[in-house]
Formats: sequence, structure tokens, C-alpha cells
Amino acid sequence: MERREFIEKSLILGTGAFTLGTIGCNLTEPQDKQNKKANRSIDKSLDVSYVTGKDIEKITEEAINLLGGMKSFVKPRNKVIIKPNIGWARTPDQAATTNPIVIKKIIEMCYNAGAGRVSVTDLPCNSASITFERTGIQKAVQEVDGYVYYPKNYRIKKMKLEAPFYLPVEKKEIKSWLMFTDFVEADVVINIAIAKHHNLSKLTLGMKNWYGAISGRRNQLHQAIHESIASLAYHFKPHLTIIDAIRILLRNGPTGGSIKDTKVMDSIIASRNQVAADAVGTTLFGMKPEDVPHITIAHSLGLGDYDLNKLNILRKSI
Repeated sequence: MERREFIEKSLILGTGAFTLGTIGCNLTEPQDKQNKKANRSIDKSLDVSYVTGKDIEKITEEAINLLGGMKSFVKPRNKVIIKPNIGWARTPDQAATTNPIVIKKIIEMCYNAGAGRVSVTDLPCNSASITFERTGIQKAVQEVDGYVYYPKNYRIKKMKLEAPFYLPVEKKEIKSWLMFTDFVEADVVINIAIAKHHNLSKLTLGMKNWYGAISGRRNQLHQAIHESIASLAYHFKPHLTIIDAIRILLRNGPTGGSIKDTKVMDSIIASRNQVAADAVGTTLFGMKPEDVPHITIAHSLGLGDYDLNKLNILRKSI
């Protein structure tokens, strides 16, 4: 389905009022609302790249190059939207948010591939103005001419979920939700997630990161957290998923706070397929993909394979 057709079928008209709490910063308007489909040349021979090394920029670049390079994802004048994890007002050494150096390098690679505009946004649990600054992400994005969008009501619409799920406590099926339009209107969607422990979903990897692309009463979805994660992953199908494992959070996620709860891994995992990326991501924690229910549910929805014995994984140290 073309993205334009998808948007027309997904957007549910109506301007219901809702509140985003402490988030209320001005945004820069996007250049236009034209919707284009990225004309990607895809090499499917490699499922996942897993690169380790001390130089963050080099391992980030190599992980993408092993998949065919950024030009296989981004074409000239494409509008690119990046979804990092900027959920909490934490510093990079606390491993609760995406490393800003990884984001900065990916933006540079997008522009080098010919991108017309690269934007970054997230809906944090803490104040956006404080969180975007303290994580170092806002500064990193602006240093390479990227655009930082704070969440605003006018950027959010109620959209139909193509894979509805059931909330057992409220005994109702969730068929639509309030979501950022940016992630369905962009030509190229790149998900850059931090690898960390989560007290409800077991792990936060690529697919769990989509909670930051929606608004509304997100805690309501915790009643069926694995089903909701898989459903959102079905809705937001990224062109590229990157898992930041420079420093991972082993305990007390998702907020973290203590450096004692983190572990330096000096690694980047990248894939065209979010299920495959998450499957490999579980091994960072000594787990298996089957240990995380939303990975197997996403597989059952046809989003990708999680069998580590079947995936073509290239591990490289530099």
C-alpha cells in the first residue's frame, strides 16, 4: 500500500482535545506535508549487522554500511524522521535514553545520502524541553543541521490500528489510538532505540520504542503491553531499526538512574527488520527472543523472523 493511501485510510477525522502535561514548546513547521514513498534499493542477503568497537561513530557507520549503506535507505530530497528514545531526563551514562553520538552520526549519514530534511522527535515521560536538553540529543541534532520537534497537539491524530488488540481489564478491543503523523508522512523512518531493562515488557528494544510515537493514556496499554507493542510495531513499520548498545541498562528500567545498573557493551545492532533486530538485542541481556512475548507476537503478525539460527547475522569488531 502506498504511504499516501495508508494515511488517508488511517486518519480518523475529529479534533478532540487532549493534554500533553508538561510538554508545551514551540515547533518549527515542516517544509511541506507532501508524502513520498522512499525508492529503496534493498539487499536482503544480511538480516542483522552487529558491530563492536570503542569509536561510536565508526561502529555506527559500519553497522549501516554492512546493510548496504545509507543510500540504500535514503534517496535525494527524502524527508527522514528519526525516532530515538528520549523518554527520561537522563544523561547518556545512565543508559535510559539513546546515545546522542549515535543519532548525530545517523543524521550526518542521511544528509550525505542526499536527504532533504532530517527530523527527530519523541514524546517523553518527563518535560520535553528538559529531557531533550539533558540527554544531549537536542544539541547533537542541531550540530548537524537536524530538526528537533517537541510534541504538540496539532501533530497528533487518531489513527486506525491495522492490528487491533484486546484490553482484558476494560474488556474492549483497541482499534485506534492517538499517534504522531510524522511517522507515517515521512519518506524514511529510522528507529534508534536504547537497549535496556523494562519492568513490564522485560526489555525495551526497537519495537517497545514506538510507545514514544503515541499520545493519550499510554499507561492504559500496559494491561496488554506485549500485544500493544506488537500492534504498534505493525503500524509503524520503520525502514531501518538501530539498537544502541553502547551502554545498556540491566536493571531498574525503564527510568534507570544509577550507573551501577548499566554495562558498557560498545555495540550497535542494525537491521531492516525490527523483529530480527530485537531478537538479536535480547542476547545482550543473556536472554532468548522467546523470553520476550511481544517478539513472538510480532512474528505471528508477519513482521519478521526471530529464530537466531535462521537469521543471517554478521558480527564484526573494529
